[in-house]
Amino acid sequence: MPSDEMKNGRGKRVDPRIRVSPRIESKLPLQTGPVNFAVMIKNVGCSHLWGVKIGKKGDVYIMQRDDEKGQEKDYLPRPWLRSVGRPLAHRVCLSRSFLAKMALNIPTTSGLRERLLSDVLLRSLCSWSRQCNVPSAPTFSRAFQEFATARLPSRIHEALIKQGYAGELVGHSSRDSAALEARERPVPKSRAAQPVKRRKRGRPKKGEERSKVPRRLEQQLVMELEEMLKALPKDCTVGRKRNAKGHTQRWTGYKLHMDTADGGVPISCLVTSASLHDSQAAIPLASVTE
Repeated sequence: MPSDEMKNGRGKRVDPRIRVSPRIESKLPLQTGPVNFAVMIKNVGCSHLWGVKIGKKGDVYIMQRDDEKGQEKDYLPRPWLRSVGRPLAHRVCLSRSFLAKMALNIPTTSGLRERLLSDVLLRSLCSWSRQCNVPSAPTFSRAFQEFATARLPSRIHEALIKQGYAGELVGHSSRDSAALEARERPVPKSRAAQPVKRRKRGRPKKGEERSKVPRRLEQQLVMELEEMLKALPKDCTVGRKRNAKGHTQRWTGYKLHMDTADGGVPISCLVTSASLHDSQAAIPLASVTE
């Protein structure tokens, strides 16, 4: 019987099912697997977005456009749009490699680069034909910083959700948070420049009005969405949360707040400090979902 795995040019075993054409048929369910993983990588960074349709049961379908006059949206900078200096490495290839890093659960950038140098199929999916075309590790880091500053994943995800849920009603929206550990030092708490004067204990005198500082939830009721997002802390801190078994979980890093629709399709998400309570990110997250 033929083996489920085969060897590439360097003798490393790879999955033969990943050898698929980047072209997709008129309707293809997007599920987890090597075949659809290859399709996802090949479609990242295209000048136009593939139409996305989400079924009633939460199944995600990719629709191929027949017309070539679709609205073009360039989310990635072109390497030749640079007046001075050496041309940039192609950001489309780098964005596909970062998608492969997340899908294959590769923890480090150096591990991703080693995988690209040894795996011919993965390198071809990222549009690198030779080993010498794979950039160095600092180039990966600079590109990752550019993508994070430009909010590239959020913009692409927002466009896909708007296309998929255009004219459809979401029956249920589930909201939860998850811990994001980071190898980073937590930012120390900032102390107030002027010490707060302690007020006198007991009831106030007749006619006396004590000033009450509005809390974050009260301020969010009258704030715009951009103001609420800017006011949320995004520094690396220490978070504590009680898990399902009743034990207190402690981590250093950030916290991911997410709204999901029926079938577990993520609608919107926010990344804040780990010490932020879930209730303080509920109103901004609901505004983003709307």
